[in-house]
Amino acid sequence: MSQMRNVACALILLFIATTASAALSPQYTEWRNGPVQWIMTSAEKSAWKKVTTDEAAVAYIDLFWARRDPTEGTPQNEARDEHLSRVKTADMRYSEPRVKGSMSDRGRTLVVLGPAPNQDAMMGRIAAGGASVAGGARESAPSGSRGNADAPSGNGSDPSHGRQLGERDVWIWEHEQAVEKFDLPRVEVVFVTDPISKHTIRDVFRRDFGAAERTALRRQIVHDYQELPKWAAYGGLTPMTTMALHERPSVTPGPAAHQQHQTAVPVDAAPDVAMAPRGATKLVLSKDVFAVDPETNNDPFSRIQSTAVFTPADELGWAARYCAQSTEAPAVPFKLRITGNAAGKKVNRASAPDDMVPDRIKGEPGCSLMRGSIPMEGMAAGQYTLHLVIEDPLVKGDSYTLVSDFTVE
Repeated sequence: MSQMRNVACALILLFIATTASAALSPQYTEWRNGPVQWIMTSAEKSAWKKVTTDEAAVAYIDLFWARRDPTEGTPQNEARDEHLSRVKTADMRYSEPRVKGSMSDRGRTLVVLGPAPNQDAMMGRIAAGGASVAGGARESAPSGSRGNADAPSGNGSDPSHGRQLGERDVWIWEHEQAVEKFDLPRVEVVFVTDPISKHTIRDVFRRDFGAAERTALRRQIVHDYQELPKWAAYGGLTPMTTMALHERPSVTPGPAAHQQHQTAVPVDAAPDVAMAPRGATKLVLSKDVFAVDPETNNDPFSRIQSTAVFTPADELGWAARYCAQSTEAPAVPFKLRITGNAAGKKVNRASAPDDMVPDRIKGEPGCSLMRGSIPMEGMAAGQYTLHLVIEDPLVKGDSYTLVSDFTVE
């Protein structure tokens, strides 16, 4: 009986813990686990662990940005705007297979440190002795560089441990910029692209990034607020701001001359337009999917000339509509598969999973145009089906499959 009572108590405690965790909506968990984590201080990460409700999450987010707002008392939060701008740039430039640009090593560096004044990309590989080789010649370190002084001896400068490396991307803040931003004499961050996985990793044996990151995170906090000031934005992920509007002074100055009215003003608010249901729809095959600009046409599909017949000399273009019910355009994971029957043989050709930052559709708030092309070279004449599988980037576990038949002649 005692053992059964203990089991029952354990189940009750587990239920309570699960219920408390489930009380927090996914959008707030995603916010915490997104690129904002790169600019959280240790104290803020600890404080988030106590957030278990949406109300607490909203209060946390409001205070988080208020502490970083360089112009208190104004409706605009430049720190938040700059962060979102860096995230958007990282997602566009540095997306990798299965990794959003802002969640990659280069994306993290951009979000935390900002853009580097000097960037130097070079092709090459790391030789067995640790020397970088490009085009058969030994590569000299950039002028003023410490080289591998911070790295362990031997092959410590090779993050791939002897594997052949692809492009090296070096971000440099020279003396003047480094002192101004990070209180350091020079900052050099090195990234190396693995030619096999196509992922770009930061050389962790170099300590410049860690030193610069500590200064950047410390300097971003401009107010030590413990509670939200009256002027600050509120509303969490969809911030509003209270802005004081002053009436014109009357002819006879008096108390009424400086009467203030509090008006709620949305920050970066989108028009109140109903968004399409979340999901993926309308897979179209064509030879000219890249000839359409969804930013200048309300329905880009009306301008796509669809076809279902291709030759081995063609590229099969595909386009699909994805609606996220969000004003943001997240990187969307997807994969393609072609099945069919050619010359009596079954065909099952699959692509590797990939990510895409789709193009927003101007006339459909919350929706984007996904598109790509597949070379038909080597495809035998026959009947085929294209399967497009889209993983929902906002709701873990949700996916959508679109299919369309085509013929190769």
